[in-house]
Amino acid sequence: MHLVAFSTDRKILTGDAPLQRAYAAHFDSYTIFVGSKGLKVGGRRAIADNAQAIGFTWKLFFSWELWQILRRAHVISSQDPFETGLFSWTVATLFRKPLHVQVHTDIFSPAFARIHRANGIRQSIARWVLARATRVRVVSLALKEKLIASGVKVPITILPIFVDLARFQSITRTKHPRFKIALLMMGRLEAEKRFEEGIQALALLRAHGHDAGLVIVGSGEERARLVAEARKDKVDGVVEFVGHASDVLPHLSSADVLLVPSAYEGYGLVIIEALAAGVPVIATDVGIAKEVGAIIAPQSDFAATVLAWASGGPRRGELHSYPYADQKEYVDAWVGDVKASANA
Repeated sequence: MHLVAFSTDRKILTGDAPLQRAYAAHFDSYTIFVGSKGLKVGGRRAIADNAQAIGFTWKLFFSWELWQILRRAHVISSQDPFETGLFSWTVATLFRKPLHVQVHTDIFSPAFARIHRANGIRQSIARWVLARATRVRVVSLALKEKLIASGVKVPITILPIFVDLARFQSITRTKHPRFKIALLMMGRLEAEKRFEEGIQALALLRAHGHDAGLVIVGSGEERARLVAEARKDKVDGVVEFVGHASDVLPHLSSADVLLVPSAYEGYGLVIIEALAAGVPVIATDVGIAKEVGAIIAPQSDFAATVLAWASGGPRRGELHSYPYADQKEYVDAWVGDVKASANA
C-alpha cells in the first residue's frame, strides 16, 4: 500500500521522526509533502528506506515526480481540514483517491473563530472538506461528538496522540528553588491559550499571602503582552519566562501544579504529560482535560479555582485513562485507521 500525506509540520523535514519511521514499516511507500505559509518550503529527507519527506513548492506541483507519486497512492491523508485539507481534497479528487483527514483542534468552538479572524474562514473550509472526506480521525471523544453535532456523517475514528508515559512517570518531584508554590504553564504563547489567566491567578494567590511564583515555558506572539500583564498585576518579579524548552521534564519535576486556561483545545498534550508525572492540572473544560483527571475550572473565574487548590490541594495528580500500553499499540491503531480509508 502506498500512502501520501500532506502536512505543515516542518519538524518532519529537520528533526527526528521515530513515529514516521514506525508508520513507514507498514507501507510499501510513505511520502509526506510538507508545506507552510505560501507552500514555499524546500528540502527533502529520507525517513526510512521506503519513506521520504519533501518540502512542497508550487514548482514541485508541476513536476513529473509528484504526479507519479500521487498516481500510485492508495490514500491521500491531510494533517488538518483547513488549507492543507482543501489542497488534499483537490488532489484526492483529481486522482480519484480516498481522502483521510485528521482533526487535532476544536474547530467548532465559538472561541476558535472569535480569537483569530482567519479562523472563521477556516471553519467554512473545514465543513466543506470534512463533508467530502472518506474517513476522519480525531484525538478525543469530545471532538468526535462536536463533529457529529455539526453534521459530519463520514466514519470518525478516535485516536488520541501518543505520549511516551514512561519518560514522565519516572521523574523525581523536587521543590522549586524560589517558590513555595510553583505554578507552571507550557505551550505556544498565543491568544487562545489565555496565559494571562495564569498571571492573574498568581496575583490572587499572592494577595492571599501564598508564596507563589509562575514559570512560563514556551514562545510566541503573546510574550510582550504577557510581560506587560505581569507588570500591571505587580507580579513581574515572580514570573519566569524561560522560552521554548526542548525538554520539559526539569520544569515538570519542580512544578506544584500545571495551569491550562485555554479557550479551546483539541487534545491537550501537556495535560497528559503533567498528570503522568504526578503533577496536578487545573484546566478549563477543553480537550481531554475532564476525562483524564484534570481539575476543571470555569473560564469565567479560573483564578478562584487555583486559589481553592492552593488552600486545599490535591498536591499530586493522577492520570485516569490512557489508551495505549506502548508505541506499537498506537502505531497499529494509526495504520489500521489509514488502511480502513483505502478499503472504504
